[in-house]
Amino acid sequence: MKRLLCSSLALLLLFTSCKKDKDEKEAIPDNTVEATLNGTKLSFTVESATLLRDAQYDAKRLDINCVSTDKKHRVILTIGNYVLEGNGMEVKTYNIALSLVDDPATPDIDESMNETDDGLFTYSTKLGENNWLTDVYTTLGKIVVTANNATDKTISGTFEMELKDWETQKSEFKFTAGKFSNVKYMVLN
Repeated sequence: MKRLLCSSLALLLLFTSCKKDKDEKEAIPDNTVEATLNGTKLSFTVESATLLRDAQYDAKRLDINCVSTDKKHRVILTIGNYVLEGNGMEVKTYNIALSLVDDPATPDIDESMNETDDGLFTYSTKLGENNWLTDVYTTLGKIVVTANNATDKTISGTFEMELKDWETQKSEFKFTAGKFSNVKYMVLN
């Protein structure tokens, strides 16, 4: 009987002390942004998030402005809708394909990469104490809004971007596994 009790206790201890698999997706904290830049994982602090309406064009725009926790990288995610009503953005994929076609010096590129008005991705690097350097790139990627609570004014989603030198089309910066979780935004009008 003693042996059976000890065996049962050992099995119970074995099964209740197992750790979770590392393959499970870990949730990121609310109001945060994270991404991998050229293979290095970065966390960002949201500095501002605003939704702005433009009645003249029957449209609205949401900007999420964030700075990496090491204070070396700034990212601004911008998405737009041609729907003026409401305090939120559509849950959908926003394609980003900016190729600088208005510049006569722009090299020949794949014409299937036409510009979209879905959004914009801005990347800046720290320059000195209080300044940022924002260069011009051919930007290809997407921002996917997976959830938007217009009542609480929070938005979540993912993003991937590749920024290429606009003259050589050489890949300069690649953002992968980008996530934003329950980012709280303010409606300005």
